[in-house]
Amino acid sequence: MRQAAQGSDITILAPELPAETARRHYDAGFHLIETLEVLKPASNVLGAAIDDAALVPVPLAPALRVRRATAEVQWDGRSVILSRQIFPVFERLLEKALSRDQVASGSYLEGTTVREAKDLIRELRDAFKAAGFTDGESKALITTVRNRGYRLGVPASEIVVDA
Repeated sequence: MRQAAQGSDITILAPELPAETARRHYDAGFHLIETLEVLKPASNVLGAAIDDAALVPVPLAPALRVRRATAEVQWDGRSVILSRQIFPVFERLLEKALSRDQVASGSYLEGTTVREAKDLIRELRDAFKAAGFTDGESKALITTVRNRGYRLGVPASEIVVDA
């Protein structure tokens, strides 16, 4: 489909989809619109027509917003304020997420403290769980890359950093 679109936006009409499915389509470059949102009464009163204006892609809000001044992380509509001890670890993951090599090695993370990387990551995930995220969600945000280290599970294009 991308080849046929030749760089143009691709809009897919679909029934209401779960948020994660919609996010995956968006990450793949597709604009999803719920079918019922674009239907309007037809001019001949027999059926429905598609409202062309409703097909214009609307950019999604960033998936991850980080406010450095307050050590606040907003993800998936929820907010976490990290402690001063653990926020530098998150900042290192963030730096890597915004760079070419998105994986932060254990030694890179350990440079913020004298503790082991696995303990730092566990504490970071626990902070997200304490804020209402599930274990699976915290592991989806902070993923383990076997034999390499850790990375944020959010594409750089969906991260916004405020001072």
